[in-house]
Order: sequence, then structure tokens, then C-alpha cells
Amino acid sequence: MRIFRHRLFLFTLTVGLFLPGIFSCAPPVLTLEELAVQQPEFVVQHSDSLAQAYRDQPDVSALLARAYVAVADSLTRKNPRSDQALSLYNQAHALDPKNADASYGAWMVKGHRYYKQGGRNDLWEGIQAFATAARYRPDSGVPLVWMARSYAKKDDDDFELIIETYNKALNSGLPDELRREAEAELEAIQKRKKVLDDFWK
Repeated sequence: MRIFRHRLFLFTLTVGLFLPGIFSCAPPVLTLEELAVQQPEFVVQHSDSLAQAYRDQPDVSALLARAYVAVADSLTRKNPRSDQALSLYNQAHALDPKNADASYGAWMVKGHRYYKQGGRNDLWEGIQAFATAARYRPDSGVPLVWMARSYAKKDDDDFELIIETYNKALNSGLPDELRREAEAELEAIQKRKKVLDDFWK
């Protein structure tokens, strides 16, 4: 019965995607690349069948991985510590080990988990996770902001390291809202440092 359903899915997919193109002498309605971008949830849900349907396409694993990453990214926007997102990132990496976005996403989820746990050892592990994520997106300041926050949470008197990391983040690409948050956090750290410096003069 399971084999029958699988074959029925492949037949339905073929009819839906290819027959309109055959009769109109036009390209298929949606390529796997278009599906991965426009309907990533569908691709993830039916990845095995799609892999079979597009088995002659050389980059099928990379395109499937792209869909897994897209779904995982949507989950982390709601919950940056999502178990499901981490699983999807790992599956994307298994499909395409060269997918930098999958590696970045997985390490960011791990970093957020350690940050949430909040112990000194956890925070150090989180800093390492965010630093690893940064290697996969060297132009992004997002991991650096979270590194700075982790340093501040671990040891809020280590001003030089915290300020240096915030500055590196602000000199990199950041979403507008996160940039405003980082600027405010850096300003608060600098004010606190000045108060202590003035006290010890």
C-alpha cells in the first residue's frame, strides 16, 4: 500500500508539473529550484518522492537542502532555539555538506540554547558556537552581537572585550532593529565603564 501511494504521488507530481508544459510547448510549470524557493514546506514534506522524481537532476540534493534551510529559517524567526529547526538544518547539511546557510543556522541555534541556559560554562560554549556560525557568514554582525551579549552575561566587567565585540558587530551587516539594540547596549556598557573608571581615578 505504501509503495502504491508513493507511485501515485510520483504520477500526480508528474502530471501537475510536466503535462501542462508538454501540451503548451512551454517549460514545466515549476522546476525543483522554483519549488524549493516558492514552496519549501511542500519540498520538505515530500523530499523523498521529489528526489526520486528529479533523480536525473545533478543538483537535486543541493536544492532539497535549500528548502530545508528555508523552513528552518522560518522556524528560528519565531524561536531561535527551535528543536525542529536544528533537525532541519542538520538534514540540510546531510544533503549538502557545502551549504553554508545550514551550518550557520545550526550553530546559531546551538549558541542561543547555551545563552538561554546562562551558566558560565554554557555561555562559553555559546560564544564558541556563535564564533563558529560567524565563519559561515563573515559579513554578518548577528553572531557577533550574540557573542558580545554572551561576554556581558558571563562577565560584565570585561569591558574591553565586550566593547570590542560590539564594535565589530556594528561594523558588519546587521538588521536595523538589531543594530539599534546593539548600539543601545554598547552605549550602556560604555557609560558603566566610564563610571567605574572615574571612581578609581
